[in-house]
Amino acid sequence: MLSRLIAREILDHLLSLRYAVLASVGVLFVGWTLFDGAAYHLDRLGEYQVGRETMEDRFQQIVSAPASSFPALDSLSNFPHNSPNQALQGASVRGKG
Repeated sequence: MLSRLIAREILDHLLSLRYAVLASVGVLFVGWTLFDGAAYHLDRLGEYQVGRETMEDRFQQIVSAPASSFPALDSLSNFPHNSPNQALQGASVRGKG
């Protein structure tokens, strides 16, 4: 008796208009989300391919360049970003200068 009552209640809910509308909205939402996610993935994949091709082209340029086109290692010490920070040169470990 109780199982028959439960089955009728479930069947009543499944056949209602409210359930049909909510189920169709849910199916549309899931489908749209899948489509949007796939489009986003393909867009990022295209950007990755462009970046990879650019990196491979640059690598080929570096490999095919003559060794004389690269600066010597000792000349790199003249760049300001390779020198120690001027503000930290006078400071000691305890901060007394």
